[in-house]
Amino acid sequence: MLAHEWRQRRRRAESTCHRFAQLWQWDERIQAYIEAFALLGHEGSERAHDRLQAPISEGELFALSSQALIARNRSLAQACIGMVQAMPGFLEAFCSALDWVDWPGVEFALGLWPAEDSLRQAAVLHSIASHDLVVDSAQIASWISRLSHAPAVQHGALRCALLTGQADWAVRAFDLADAASPPELRLAAVEALIVFSEDAVRRDALRLLRELALGSGRVAAVATRELMTLGGIEASQLLEALAAEPTRVRQQIAAMGWSGQLAHLPGLADLLDDPTHGRAAGAAITMLTGSDPPEDGWASNLAAPRAASEPLSDRMPDHIPPADPDAELPQPDRARFAVWWNATRARYALDERYLAGRPRSAEHLTTVLRQGRLAHRPQASWLLQVARRGQGLAHLAPAPRQLAQINQITQPAQISEPKEALHHG
Repeated sequence: MLAHEWRQRRRRAESTCHRFAQLWQWDERIQAYIEAFALLGHEGSERAHDRLQAPISEGELFALSSQALIARNRSLAQACIGMVQAMPGFLEAFCSALDWVDWPGVEFALGLWPAEDSLRQAAVLHSIASHDLVVDSAQIASWISRLSHAPAVQHGALRCALLTGQADWAVRAFDLADAASPPELRLAAVEALIVFSEDAVRRDALRLLRELALGSGRVAAVATRELMTLGGIEASQLLEALAAEPTRVRQQIAAMGWSGQLAHLPGLADLLDDPTHGRAAGAAITMLTGSDPPEDGWASNLAAPRAASEPLSDRMPDHIPPADPDAELPQPDRARFAVWWNATRARYALDERYLAGRPRSAEHLTTVLRQGRLAHRPQASWLLQVARRGQGLAHLAPAPRQLAQINQITQPAQISEPKEALHHG
């Protein structure tokens, strides 16, 4: 059950349909499951060891690691670490388990891991960032000089910089932003350059962010969100490039929502009745206006249309179809949206940039972090981080830890768009 809850939580971590309060409820349930592991005793430990003898999923590795850490079960923890060493793709799930225990629990786990293993270094750095440990500059410099050059370790150091606000962790960011770096590592390096560097370097970093946005997968999606959020010439060029590639319609829709610019509303509204992209367009409109289709009367009474390639049939399919990324989104209605917009458009200014229906002031961004839709919170965090050149929000961390981070994220000055100089030269 815990494995299922963890998978569901990660799938919904950037959901348009859920808010931070619901994340808190999910996390209370996960924490209750983890604490119950401490009561299982010897029999529970034996069953966990037996489970490790068969193929397991990431979610199951998270659950078993959580059980080992909360119960301080040395043999089970070592077995989980061995699984990560054999299958490094499980490192993220193990590090996620470290997020759910106190620092003594982290020390217990890392103390069982061979010190020379680069995966251990990555886990240490992950935990420093997730538990908001402040390390003095001299110690950071000493650690940086001894870190493995493995991508997971270098990514961990950059994550420390971005989540603690300590730029000393990002001393290699310029070199790691090179095209030879793996995409995830390169993205973290570019983020660090944008947050911590002077304007001339930030200009170059914005160009690199556009390059990453024209890549593929999760990295392209995050780079698109971050660049469109900041705006400027590079963002405009990205939109033009996306519009020229028919295979990137979905990315273009998301980019228009992340831009904060109401000038994109007509183009998004034209897509609302589209069977493939209508729900994504509705989510982008919600990003801009804060309006919810069911609450504000522009949801369709019809079920989401089937795609043309998905005929009705009673036969067993020859293959498992890909998951619908918009499965939880309501189907919007274009005509009903037009009625709502005509009645409310006077509330909005076309020369303003919006997130969730309000101008992107520091006060509103903080409100989004505390109360907003999960899909909107990474954008709010990024805007605050770039404006402050400091700490970001780990929006996959347990909700109580996120709240502590939010309490530290204060905005000393009004949020504004990046200086025009960042987008020229």
